[in-house]
Amino acid sequence: MSDTPPTPGPDATVTLRELSQETVVSFIDMKVADNQTHFVATNAVSIAQAYYEPKAWFRGVYADETPVGFIMLSDDPDKPEYFLWRFMIGAEHQGKGYGKQAIQRLVEYVKTRPGARELLVSYVPGEGSPEGFYLKQGFVPTGEKDEDELIARMPLTDEPAPPPAAEKKTNEAEPAPREAAPTPPAPGPDATVTLREVTSDNLRPVLRLKVAENQTRFVANNAISIAQAYYEPQAWFRAVYADETPVGFVMLYEDPDEPRYYLWRFMIGADHQGKGFGRQAIEQLVEYVKTRPGATVLDLAYVPGEGSPEGFYRKLGFQPTGEERHGEQVAVLHLDGEATTPVN
Repeated sequence: MSDTPPTPGPDATVTLRELSQETVVSFIDMKVADNQTHFVATNAVSIAQAYYEPKAWFRGVYADETPVGFIMLSDDPDKPEYFLWRFMIGAEHQGKGYGKQAIQRLVEYVKTRPGARELLVSYVPGEGSPEGFYLKQGFVPTGEKDEDELIARMPLTDEPAPPPAAEKKTNEAEPAPREAAPTPPAPGPDATVTLREVTSDNLRPVLRLKVAENQTRFVANNAISIAQAYYEPQAWFRAVYADETPVGFVMLYEDPDEPRYYLWRFMIGADHQGKGFGRQAIEQLVEYVKTRPGATVLDLAYVPGEGSPEGFYRKLGFQPTGEERHGEQVAVLHLDGEATTPVN
């Protein structure tokens, strides 16, 4: 018998709840309607950004026991400033009043915060924009703009509005970049490859890396990987750099207690493939794994097919075991150099 709760109706009770390792995938998979996608970032991007932003406060929106949306606040009691950074209701759950109730729950929370006099939001006008929704909830345009976004406020007290703050969070799918740093030259095949921690400074270029079109079904995007890592204590991940340019991403599942070391995610951006960066990145990962307690094998799994990384991994010494894991072929690399018997 399925444990899936029934689809909630308009009378469902809406609550805001913390995400967990058990629920995060439900929110990562959640999508808005097609004509709304360029007005709000995916939930994976939001969670990944929250990983590096101490002021981010976010919750899953539930209708009864069903996840139906996501909300994220920039919560800064020092200014004080409270800014609705991200908000979405899944396409199949729109039109039932859940968004209105979720904003009401958020307002109740913000009213408990130090110095809270207003809740701010910004949006891009246009077809599919949330502008009409926000105006119905009591947000009033301030006449200010942040890049292409209009700013609106919901007063929470009878006090006059404070002067405009210097910086606003953006709700859009690809936030406007800050003042651009000089772009380093595109790295060539002789570039030095390193694995570096992802930080608030390099997160954006890491999230923007994309594989080739025929590879997208074989690996999750980097936002999803970082969002999942947020809830997985065994996740170890790094950005792949060629000289000073982020060119890829690698994520390991490492459990020294078992011990087990599993290449969970790996990608090189489409613009940087064919230069040997992937091979060097895996070689550096292998050197790292060799330093870990009890490490004798690095394993991974892949789906065969056009665009699959199967050939790449075989060239690096990974050999199929003949096993399947969740429909994917398992391959291993023996770290002591011992060969694996090839599978016909």
